[in-house]
Amino acid sequence: MARATSGRQSVLTRKVNALLTFVETSRNETKPVTTPSISESEASRPNTVERLATIRRHIAAVQKKISAVEDERETFDAFIDQLSDSE
Repeated sequence: MARATSGRQSVLTRKVNALLTFVETSRNETKPVTTPSISESEASRPNTVERLATIRRHIAAVQKKISAVEDERETFDAFIDQLSDSE
């Protein structure tokens, strides 16, 4: 049972690390990008509509990943409960 629990922890750790990497990548992608062909005043104003759409897409993707991790955790919990009951 200890092996099953440590295996579950390592799987969840990998999934959480992947989720954190995804969030970091998403954060970097939502930073405003300036181009030299735009005047300085225009460059200081981020395209809020575009950024908002990108942020909403990333939020939806993160929520989807979180629910997938929660579903997997519940599956592992049920598996460990079965192992505990059989012992």
